[in-house]
Amino acid sequence: MPKGKIIEDFVSQEGLRIFNDGSYTYLHSGNGSYSSIDIPICDPSLLLDYLWRVHDDLCGSDHFPIVRKNLFTSAQQRVPRWKLDKADWSLFENLFQAELQSKMFEKSNFNI
Repeated sequence: MPKGKIIEDFVSQEGLRIFNDGSYTYLHSGNGSYSSIDIPICDPSLLLDYLWRVHDDLCGSDHFPIVRKNLFTSAQQRVPRWKLDKADWSLFENLFQAELQSKMFEKSNFNI
């Protein structure tokens, strides 16, 4: 079975999507021909969240870099939220006190 068919079957069976729109991602150094051999695959839920393109500079390789950009703000830019009411505060306090005690003893070693 040809490798392309194996990949096609896998993508289809797993319900995945391919980002590549047919853009060339590879330059054959021997004959100067272009092809689209790099296949960025993703879950369908991510397909509309990212912009995909091929960089126009080979950067010293025979494969063009693939640039993927998130169209929405990243999770790191969100304001953090915590479920403070679900914390085990007595356990936290006990662990904190034990850690604090151990740190105090580590720093109190005298060099004689």
